Amino acid sequence: MTFFDKFFDGRIELYNQYKAFDAKHQLRVLSQLSQEDNQSQFLSKISEINFGLFFDNLNSQISYEKIYDNYTPDWAIELNGQSIIAEVLRLNPSVAEQRFLDFCDEFESKIRAIEIGCCLNFKYDKNLLDIDNIDIDACKVLIENWLRDNPVENRVLVLFGSIKIVLVYLKEDLCHACLIMEGGAIKFDYRRLSSEKSALVNKAKKYTSIIEKYGLPYIVCICIDTHAWFRKDDLYQALYGLSTEHVGPIKSFSHLIENALYYSSEQVMTRVSGVLLRQNDEYTYYHNYSFDNKLNIYNKTELLKWQHPYE
Repeated sequence: MTFFDKFFDGRIELYNQYKAFDAKHQLRVLSQLSQEDNQSQFLSKISEINFGLFFDNLNSQISYEKIYDNYTPDWAIELNGQSIIAEVLRLNPSVAEQRFLDFCDEFESKIRAIEIGCCLNFKYDKNLLDIDNIDIDACKVLIENWLRDNPVENRVLVLFGSIKIVLVYLKEDLCHACLIMEGGAIKFDYRRLSSEKSALVNKAKKYTSIIEKYGLPYIVCICIDTHAWFRKDDLYQALYGLSTEHVGPIKSFSHLIENALYYSSEQVMTRVSGVLLRQNDEYTYYHNYSFDNKLNIYNKTELLKWQHPYE
């Protein structure tokens, strides 16, 4: 089964929505999607379509990968008498995060396959966990042997010095092991959002020549994967800075704007008119309040309907 078939299996309404959108603007994007055999590229194209649907709902005229001087931004949008370009960035887990997630999936799948009725609580110690040197099959055998000794409730087993297993209860009428997962927290690297080498800043640089030549407003569209761990508030902080509350006769707020991209990165300050986030099917907008912003007043007003609240 192709990625296309798997994705739309049981999603006939979504497929029909994509199909109508594709036909309305004569995009042929569904044809490209059906031929995509790389999962990451497939999901990136899905993200592009979802942002296209957002702009379509604004009663705009849109084109997919329109050519501007050998550049092809994902979306070219005609809205309220103005041409706008938009590029989609899908923020996935980092390589290290994905390796940890893959390890967790495999480990948990193996433990659930244990055919001894029980409930187990487990937690990873990320400071000690070395996934390259953990034999998951051996973990399964160790847990099975431990359970066959009928340990008392709340008994603890530590695997490879870094995985803590706690017996919640044994129950004969269960046919396999059930898990209560504390898991292990990913170590956030906020530089992936806010450093000068971040994907966001690289996107800001990408279309400098055509932005300047044609005076185009530029919207960077970000889709944050569920497993990338960042929240919309993290993006707010990366763009606007850390909000500080001042308590006095009148409560007030200010921002520490040092290293905030809208105030410290020339590429973002002068090129990006706004950032549009999609996470969990919800859209949030982050307007660039610089005087260089090229959006006309009508489009600024339209997009500010989704603006992240001031903090």
